[in-house]
Amino acid sequence: MIQTDRTKAVHFTGHRKIAGAYEGPAQTKLMEFLSKLVTTWAAAGWTTWISGGAIGVDQIAMEAVQWAMVFGAPAKLVIARPFPSQASKWPAKSQARFATLCEFGEIVDVSPDPYTPQKMQVRNVWMVENAIVTIACWDGTEKGGTWNCIQTARKVGNKILHIHPVTLEARWL
Repeated sequence: MIQTDRTKAVHFTGHRKIAGAYEGPAQTKLMEFLSKLVTTWAAAGWTTWISGGAIGVDQIAMEAVQWAMVFGAPAKLVIARPFPSQASKWPAKSQARFATLCEFGEIVDVSPDPYTPQKMQVRNVWMVENAIVTIACWDGTEKGGTWNCIQTARKVGNKILHIHPVTLEARWL
């Protein structure tokens, strides 16, 4: 399994969907915002960017890292898949996008197939334990996988940057 220098690694967490926030111009704005953040932070010495690969924020973050890399940012993308067949039940368009994004990174299969709900938490724990900063694109809802990941990050002492997915307002928690 890939080992990261936790002191120079960042991971993303966020919602799969918020009322159109990840479609069209809003998706593009979030990707551009994250791409600028990755570029700036990579220039300051952050080397590894971890995404869980899910539809929504995870893939937008993967795209942001990809763009930062294309424009010269010294960044490495790690895709922490909860299990190898993660994308198998997604629509064909989502599977194709995921496969293309994975070409720019290294895949870590955190657990073996088949799917079980617990494997999402195992993946979140792996990401938190392999990074020291959590970037949470989060609407403030205190339930669900993103909230759970934020709570896990707090328990291990990660610094957490909260970015509202619609307004792009950013603040440290």
